Amino acid sequence: MKKIYLFLLLVVTFTTTSCDGFLVQEPTTSLDQMSAYESVASADAVLNGCYATLGEYDYFGYRYMHVLSITSGAWTSTRSNEIPTTSMQIQVNDVHVEKMYAAYYASIGVANDILKNLPLSTIDKANKDRIMGEAYFIRAMTYFNLVRQFGKVPLVVKPVESYSEAHIGRTDTALVYQQIIDDLDSAFVRLPAPGSNAAGRPNKYAAPALQAKVHVTIAGNDPLSPNWKKAYDAATTVYTSTTYRLLRPFTAVFDIANKNSAESIFEIQFGASIMSLKLTNVTLPLRNTLTPSSTGGTQWGKTRPNKEVFDMFVNTYPGDPRIDGSFLHTSYTKMDLADKSKTLQVNIYPNTSNTTANGSLKANGDDKEYPFIKKFVDPAITTEASSCNFIYYRYADLLLILAEAANEIDKTDEAIGYVNELLARARDKNGDFVEDATELSPAAWPTGLSKDEVRTKIMTERQIELCGESDEWYTFRRRGADYLKTIVDRHNAHPHVNKPTPAKYVYKYVATDIDIKRNLKFPFPPAEITRNESIADTDQNFGY
Repeated sequence: MKKIYLFLLLVVTFTTTSCDGFLVQEPTTSLDQMSAYESVASADAVLNGCYATLGEYDYFGYRYMHVLSITSGAWTSTRSNEIPTTSMQIQVNDVHVEKMYAAYYASIGVANDILKNLPLSTIDKANKDRIMGEAYFIRAMTYFNLVRQFGKVPLVVKPVESYSEAHIGRTDTALVYQQIIDDLDSAFVRLPAPGSNAAGRPNKYAAPALQAKVHVTIAGNDPLSPNWKKAYDAATTVYTSTTYRLLRPFTAVFDIANKNSAESIFEIQFGASIMSLKLTNVTLPLRNTLTPSSTGGTQWGKTRPNKEVFDMFVNTYPGDPRIDGSFLHTSYTKMDLADKSKTLQVNIYPNTSNTTANGSLKANGDDKEYPFIKKFVDPAITTEASSCNFIYYRYADLLLILAEAANEIDKTDEAIGYVNELLARARDKNGDFVEDATELSPAAWPTGLSKDEVRTKIMTERQIELCGESDEWYTFRRRGADYLKTIVDRHNAHPHVNKPTPAKYVYKYVATDIDIKRNLKFPFPPAEITRNESIADTDQNFGY
């Protein structure tokens, strides 16, 4: 007999500790569900516990960004034990995928508990609406992650209180998407207005912003899909609300001093002492000048963009300030662990060779030839606890969604205008809103481009503006196998893949139709198949 996922059966309450102004909870079991909702403070504690699940190592704390990056077709991992994952030959029992899937349902489980029990509470309507609105938003976001990554998933929308309720089959994606849309509708009417929400918590316009992205995903590569108009309408609601704005310059978005900025639609809160983000560690090299206090064994630098990603960026917009804002490239200064006055200049891509510890050059280079991503810098990091937040969704992404939807419903010149807002910010290197004679790249797109041209350029622009923000995996797949194949072919055509002796951690992707189709989704976790009596071995995703 199959076992039950225990986290679906737990009734949770929470104890609180403080972290950067937020309450962080540790879950415990309880037999008295309603005691958690007797006061605003206790109900908020449960909600804060729901946010705490988002920050776990298996969710946004580490695996979400790392897994979506190295399996996307545009990134690599410089660890030998991740070769199948990073070479697009992911194994059916991949531990990253298994644990990430479980973390998603842990978040959904707490949200479900809130949405069932809070309506029965006697707390005031304003606080009840706020808490429920946030729970609806978190549940919608998490199911959006699940359905994009796995396709059909068990749709659990209430606490699991019996053995039979723990065994739910894989639900059709159309029903999952409808639940996401319904949840976001429910969130919109309950979430507080902009300015009255707590820092780091979604306001009401976060709901249609996410809905716009959901509709674009449903539309896929179908130019006649009605979801393009739905995406346009939802994104326009956000745009005309003037709730969000683009920060200037581009680098300000990722400055750790600008957490929860006006560009942020939703970001996951982290602090150095608890719920710490691991992405500084996995994206930057040890003891570089951006993180001078990092210590040995805690700075991994293993999650790296492929060389063709950097080249595409540079070739599309030579001189774009976002290049230096997004990448640590060419070289960096490494400091000695014992004596930081002793430094070594380490060459990285686009340099074609790399220095060894004694300063000599390696003719063929190694994994350090790759550039690093520079969007998760915590200058004060010492060990593996970073105080950076993870920005799940920002206004720049919404503008690109709006532009893409506008273009598909034959508002092409309007779409160009939205992208040009983004490019104007990118050109403004010093953020003074004045374009001087040196601020020429990226140039504005001219009006008069064709619908097909704008579609192609928007998809490229997404890869540039959002590079390293866990969007590539979705962007490459939501327009279908043909688009994913263009990404695979771009990688396979790069000279670094085709050297007689490629550098370490360089893999040619298998580009057969079967492999491309297989990589449109993650393997459905075999542990769930084993434990869930409503899911059979034959329900596994294609190719696994």
